[in-house]
Amino acid sequence: MYSLVRGNTILETDRKLTETEKNFLLHLLLTPNRVSIGTAIRKLKQMDILGRLESPTSIRTLRRWCEEWESNNKAEWNLLRNGKKALQEKSIKSILRSNELDVGQVWVADGHQLAFDIINPATGKPKRMTMIMFYDWASRYPVGAALASSEDSQHILLALRNSILNWGGKPKYVYLDNGRAFKSKLFNKQWDKHDLSKELAGIFPRMGIGVVFAEAYNARAKVIERFFLTFQNDFERFMTTFRGASIADKPATLMRNEKWMKKLFEGKPLTVKQAKSMITLYIEQMYGLTPHGGLNGAKPFEVFTEAEVPQEQKIDPSELNFLMLAVANRKVSASGIRFNNAYYWDEALINHVGDKITIRYDLMDVRSILIYDSKSRFICQANIRKLQHPFVHLAPDKATSQKELAQELSHIRKLEKNIKESSEQIMLKVSEAVGAIQLPEPVTTGELFSDKPLIEQAQSELTIDDIVKAVHENDPVEPIIPKDTSIEFPK
Repeated sequence: MYSLVRGNTILETDRKLTETEKNFLLHLLLTPNRVSIGTAIRKLKQMDILGRLESPTSIRTLRRWCEEWESNNKAEWNLLRNGKKALQEKSIKSILRSNELDVGQVWVADGHQLAFDIINPATGKPKRMTMIMFYDWASRYPVGAALASSEDSQHILLALRNSILNWGGKPKYVYLDNGRAFKSKLFNKQWDKHDLSKELAGIFPRMGIGVVFAEAYNARAKVIERFFLTFQNDFERFMTTFRGASIADKPATLMRNEKWMKKLFEGKPLTVKQAKSMITLYIEQMYGLTPHGGLNGAKPFEVFTEAEVPQEQKIDPSELNFLMLAVANRKVSASGIRFNNAYYWDEALINHVGDKITIRYDLMDVRSILIYDSKSRFICQANIRKLQHPFVHLAPDKATSQKELAQELSHIRKLEKNIKESSEQIMLKVSEAVGAIQLPEPVTTGELFSDKPLIEQAQSELTIDDIVKAVHENDPVEPIIPKDTSIEFPK
């Protein structure tokens, strides 16, 4: 009745397929190989010809049944053919979030491989580099970024530092991707009952920034993913070296045997400096000044710049630099401190050989490191040592090596001389101090050194000296015997 009222002429009916036909078709269609409906029907009819199963239904009826099954079971069709990620993105509802955050409360971080070429400064060759970005959730505006050859801890640190300097303060929380680089102990490892400012602790905890990780393979949980899609369509596609968002999206200039197209649309890769300048211009002047649907038509750049930095989130640049230095524990040897397959040395380390110390270093510049003792007292800033030629006589053409070796030997002799002089001064000072002490005359009551003979002798006018003299001169000695004794001396 309702169909007649609406004027429908086609009614949904149950297609007359056998159970064997239905199960065989679903067995072929509901797989990650994504077999097309036409191919599955053709395979069914081939099996009928071979006598493996019966298929009396027409091809058109079979196709209509498959299309209706897909329409009525889209979630299962999507999951079994395209996987969990496609199910989450296309079939299952996402969380509806209100826009109640303030600017600077939560920054979302992620990495995005650029779809155009940039000259790699390390090799001089074109490369698709990775842009690591921190994105303010409340204003939908990129706070800071870094370009890297790959997603690594060093460039994540650089992107965070750029973001804090750009905004003038640190966020309360960062919402991170699940990538290995973002989970590095450099950022998040905490040691219980340890001083976070001294031990190998995480940079985020040391700065008082909370960390939350996004659920794995759930791109919708990160609002920055939507920005990367806009960035790709709005900016990257206009680059002359655009390589496509995927293999299926590859431009014609990269296809085989497209020499004419490649010549006509030949592009020159940007340098890192040019890429940074163009991306900054796009974000500030184009994306940032375009009304955003998630902000009820407000412009991201204006929302971000108009917000004041709370006092408790402000941080001095020098303090920021110190907190973001990486920390490691080492031991001082006579050659210095071994770190990153190199040695660092300073004259102040001479009196700390064998001690355990703490070093702080910049991940982006390891020409020198800061040295602290076990009580966090600053010792020195040690510079990296340069290796000398093992036998300069085999390299007479390398005058520089010989000169540097002579300078270092001269420096070593000078250090030895300085240490000897300082040692002499110490001993002289100590001796003078001890000599100035007035010791009282000794008064003894005992006989510590008593040289009494073992035989008690009678009184004699001969002294021990006389006897010793007589013995040495071989002279006979006429003893003077006292009148009151009768002692006989042996001949």
